[in-house]
Amino acid sequence: MTCGFGVSVLFTTYAFAGVYYALWTPLTVFTVMIATVMFVLVCAYRNALRLLMNVSLLGGTLAPLSLRPETDQVFALFLYMLVLNAGVFFIAIQK
Repeated sequence: MTCGFGVSVLFTTYAFAGVYYALWTPLTVFTVMIATVMFVLVCAYRNALRLLMNVSLLGGTLAPLSLRPETDQVFALFLYMLVLNAGVFFIAIQK
């Protein structure tokens, strides 16, 4: 559970760095979010932690709500959700 909370803090940090303070470009924020989701899903897979998987899924699903892009980023949003859901689906089938 602590790891899930840490990941949600990371997502919030990425959102603030990219959206509110404009320290990162939107592509950088998107790439870092995908990398974080994949890392957590790999950790959940190796340790057979469904709770971690569910918490990371919740955090990953809520993360795009905090972003405020200047243009429509529909393709990037659906690509992000595809990666997130494919990882969770894979773990659910394997474990």
